[in-house]
Amino acid sequence: MARDHARFYVRMWGETDWRSLHPLSQWLFMHLISAPTMTQAGIAEWRPSRIAALAETLTPETVETIAYDLERRAYLLVDRVTEEVLVRSFIRNDKVLEQPNVTIAACRAWTAASSAHPRSPATLPSSGARKSGCSCCSG
Repeated sequence: MARDHARFYVRMWGETDWRSLHPLSQWLFMHLISAPTMTQAGIAEWRPSRIAALAETLTPETVETIAYDLERRAYLLVDRVTEEVLVRSFIRNDKVLEQPNVTIAACRAWTAASSAHPRSPATLPSSGARKSGCSCCSG
């Protein structure tokens, strides 16, 4: 089933890390978690030109600059070759591992990702996924 909403917690506005982000970085993060291409694994298409077209004054170069800032701060992991982006906190914040059917969908999306970059062991949501029986995390 396609996603029809995104979870964004009001507690974010009280977090120092979030409040220290540039407003455009906050916008890009919120766009990515609500993007139609976002999977339950927290992986979405990375197409800076398409993202830039969503806001009148954005350019693809600006989107890339913003993304580098979010990567530096460990919010995102972007694979520019396969055009995929991982929102690192997505699985935790969307409570994916608390919902068995959503966990299965996340595992399928995780293994279907083209990029080995987001699927590296360092980004794998191992503990909760292993407990839920997610086969993508057992090896």
